[in-house]
Amino acid sequence: MNRCVAKAALLLAMIAVAGDSALVAQEKVKLDVVPKGAAQTIGYNTSQRLELTSIAPLSIKKAPKLINPLYGIIPTHSDGNRIFHVILDEVSSNKATLYIDANGDGDLTNDPQNSWKTYSFSDGSTQWLGNTAITLSQGTTSLDAHLVVYKYDKNDPSLAAYKNILFFYRDYAYAGKATIGGKTWTVMLSDDALGGDFSAKGTFLLVDRDGNGSFDPKWESFDVKAPFTLEGQSYELTDLQPLGGEFTIIKSSQSVAELKAPPDHAIGKKITSFTASDMDGKTVNFPRDFAGKIVMLDFWATWCGPCMEEVPGLADCYSKFKDKGFAVLGITLDNANQARQIREVMKDKNMLWQEIYDGKGWKAQIAQLYFIQSIPSSFLVDGDTGEILSAGGNLRGKWLIPTIEQALNKKGQR
Repeated sequence: MNRCVAKAALLLAMIAVAGDSALVAQEKVKLDVVPKGAAQTIGYNTSQRLELTSIAPLSIKKAPKLINPLYGIIPTHSDGNRIFHVILDEVSSNKATLYIDANGDGDLTNDPQNSWKTYSFSDGSTQWLGNTAITLSQGTTSLDAHLVVYKYDKNDPSLAAYKNILFFYRDYAYAGKATIGGKTWTVMLSDDALGGDFSAKGTFLLVDRDGNGSFDPKWESFDVKAPFTLEGQSYELTDLQPLGGEFTIIKSSQSVAELKAPPDHAIGKKITSFTASDMDGKTVNFPRDFAGKIVMLDFWATWCGPCMEEVPGLADCYSKFKDKGFAVLGITLDNANQARQIREVMKDKNMLWQEIYDGKGWKAQIAQLYFIQSIPSSFLVDGDTGEILSAGGNLRGKWLIPTIEQALNKKGQR
């Protein structure tokens, strides 16, 4: 009888342990909505393109009085058959109005006014920048989702390919804490693809693995539709709510490789070396080929407005210091078949330094090696030692020339 009691007790204990394991293996998460300002917190943007046309969609029911309109539809899905129409009325080169059908009812006269302003750069080019909000809806849940919108100067011949392209990216997300594997992490849920459905493809769980307050898409961003690994254990997301910021984290039956942290490219550290071919077919060994100099490694693209804003100042700086030991090596993140356009931009903007271009956009080999998540992104390096002398904001705008002067003076005193 005692033996039976002992067996029963053991069985109950096993069931209890199994129950505890099941609870540990499933972590329910509920995040808070961030309807605006999420882009800055996240730390990277994934711009979507919207091609505008002069043909008005038949689904537009009512529009304001227009002079020179271009039309488009934001490819974001929301229930209730909502269509988010866009009208850009370009009256002149310095006057335009952006209309967004925020509530998706086909009437563009009953929506809030959008911010749409022009910014002029030192090289004479112009970029338009604004923000708007559209009302996403899934079931009984709705979200006023803010978007950042921008467009390049249609009169700039070097950016002719983007004449009728409107760019936009998400400024909304969900944020909070999640317990994964017994450890609490700061996380966000980001609708990178602007699909309007956080349970669908194009949504990413962001985990602040290094605790720096931002999220690196190379190793802290995980597709919600695929397994991911943290600290040796693979997990999956289930029960994702389209707009609720709710989901469950479970241990995965699949085992996937854990993403590695990016190289430490802080000031004072050694830069990662590489070998590549420039646009003229010449082999570049970085930083070895720049012995005796200081070299600025500059990640950019012709489609990047902030990058192009920095070009005139960099060109002037290069002209001023190239004979004193300053060099530049550019890494362009333009997509395939853009070599001709890159060369035209380089000629027009007096970019007389070496450029490396492999046509892979954000997946450019060196950008991947360096874990580049936003551009412009630059590093000032000692060609002899490979030491990173400066980076980021100190290599932009009014700070560029003083930074280069200081680095050259210090190198000359060694």
